[in-house]
Amino acid sequence: MKLIKRFYWIILSIVLVLIDQLTKFWIVKTIPINDSKVLISDFFSLTHVRNTGAAFGMLSNQRWIFMLFTSVVLIAAMVALCSGRVKNHWGVISLSLIIGGGVGNMIDRIALGEVVDFFAFNFWGYQFAVFNVADVFVCCGTAILAFYIFFSQDFNETRSAEDLSNGAD
Repeated sequence: MKLIKRFYWIILSIVLVLIDQLTKFWIVKTIPINDSKVLISDFFSLTHVRNTGAAFGMLSNQRWIFMLFTSVVLIAAMVALCSGRVKNHWGVISLSLIIGGGVGNMIDRIALGEVVDFFAFNFWGYQFAVFNVADVFVCCGTAILAFYIFFSQDFNETRSAEDLSNGAD
């Protein structure tokens, strides 16, 4: 049971990737590229766009930069989780969200050469960047991770040099 508890992040990450990919699949099948379905007039629509960059099209056509950066972040998150150093559930959830979102967008970049985005918000006439479920996962995971790092005892406890050299938790 302890092993399952230690590695439940894998199942959570897989579920998050599936949610992301299923929503993108649904958008691709139901809304033509560059078309929209208005859900809340002058506020929210589902708009099928493709993005070769980051938010607002920054670094467009720099797919390899995003793939390299995402790979480094994914490896770091998995190493942190496999090491057993992340003991707090919020730490596990935050890193699982980052992994799920990162893998979801990585799948798009590898398979399509671009990312499928579809959430479109308009705030008082200002069109916010169109984004997807994976982006939500990464942003929420990053926010939770920041709180985890700043407020968790895992990061705030002081360890002696002897504890660190002996590999004590």
